[in-house]
Amino acid sequence: MREKDIKILWGRSGNRCAICKLELTSDGAPETLGEMAHIVARSPEGPRGAVQLANEDRETYENLILLCPNHHSEIDKNPDAWPIHRLKVAKTDHERWVSERFQAGKIAVQPLDNSGFIEARRQEWASLAQEQVAIAVSVSPLRAAYRTVTVTGWK
Repeated sequence: MREKDIKILWGRSGNRCAICKLELTSDGAPETLGEMAHIVARSPEGPRGAVQLANEDRETYENLILLCPNHHSEIDKNPDAWPIHRLKVAKTDHERWVSERFQAGKIAVQPLDNSGFIEARRQEWASLAQEQVAIAVSVSPLRAAYRTVTVTGWK
């Protein structure tokens, strides 16, 4: 999946399951309940996968729907009850629902405090670099030059 397709899916879905509207990332939690489900399965053996669709098209925004774990399981276990057309309609209706509510101010994006995450990454990088940082000073197709700098008192 391309990063662009993932961003479009999450953005247009409003962080909610397309079926039950459950919020998929709780406030401040580092994990998510959201699952990016394929409308036409990734492989021909999967749910709704026998349809003629190029492999690269199976990984695009148009073939993805954002779901909670319960609905992802339900649609994959019951492909006859959840045919391609029904999933595409559910996705379109849900994205329209999200857009209308955002415009009316009925859905708000909760602020997320990611300072703990940022501090953990800083500590991880400091440990990994062992207080040294490599800096690329010249990059060309023919050569790259690097300098190593010892860092003290890095905050």
